[in-house]
Amino acid sequence: MRTIYEEFREGPTARIVEFPDVSPEECLKAVRRMNGANRSLVSIKENDLMIIIGGGDEAFVVTIETSRHQEPSWLASGRGRLR
Repeated sequence: MRTIYEEFREGPTARIVEFPDVSPEECLKAVRRMNGANRSLVSIKENDLMIIIGGGDEAFVVTIETSRHQEPSWLASGRGRLR
């Protein structure tokens, strides 16, 4: 099962909303909603894999973690529009 955890900033606080059993298309929609202001963090979990995406407004940092390793397995950053 694939789950999205989407953070919504509300002034100085934030809330995280969980969306269980989502499709790959719904994951992309969550990332596209990121604007770098009140929506700047999306995590996608499937089995022992966690993809954490931070940023928005054309700049993103992506970390991929798995329970098989102590350290993040992969880290990337970049700029550009998500199609």
